[in-house]
Amino acid sequence: MRGLLLKDWYQARKYCRSLLLIAVVFSAVSVFPNNTMMAVYPLMLGALLPVTLHAYDERSGFLRYACAMPTSRRDVVAVRYVELLVALALGFAMLGAARTVGALCGLRSAVSADALIVMALFSADIAAILLPLMFRFGTERARMMIFITVGLLAALLLLTGNGLSDALGSMQALARCAVLAAALAVLPLSFLLSLRIYRRKAL
Repeated sequence: MRGLLLKDWYQARKYCRSLLLIAVVFSAVSVFPNNTMMAVYPLMLGALLPVTLHAYDERSGFLRYACAMPTSRRDVVAVRYVELLVALALGFAMLGAARTVGALCGLRSAVSADALIVMALFSADIAAILLPLMFRFGTERARMMIFITVGLLAALLLLTGNGLSDALGSMQALARCAVLAAALAVLPLSFLLSLRIYRRKAL
């Protein structure tokens, strides 16, 4: 699996540098008042990064080539979820750093820490829906479903993000941990579903 991660690192470094720049810009802009929506984009870009990298592999025929190598389909699926977690962690870190720098400069960000947690969990759950669709239908056939899913869930996040973060902040510590654990539990279930789909798929 390390070889697949290294291959995707080289690929992302060549083709996805613009996404990193966009994420940095939106993270910086999100610290200004009335720019809460900007904080969604770095996390959404992180959620879509595995889909982007998988699309390159499909287009180049690498997925069929991988079947001839000592690489299991489990590794191919697991790499996408590892990349998802790394990308979301990076987006969350950029937003947190932007909030810290903004606070030091006297800017009061409209995005609270609880709101950042909610956005990160929403982004992870969006990816948990997208990845099984991608493995089932391929990125080209699943493109419209991906756009619709991202659009609906991003709109839901924008409409309810503050309310969800307020509700999360008002919970007792134990209840808050239970909610966060339930949201995170979607990812392992998504991984198992993607693995089952991809093992049965003819390439």
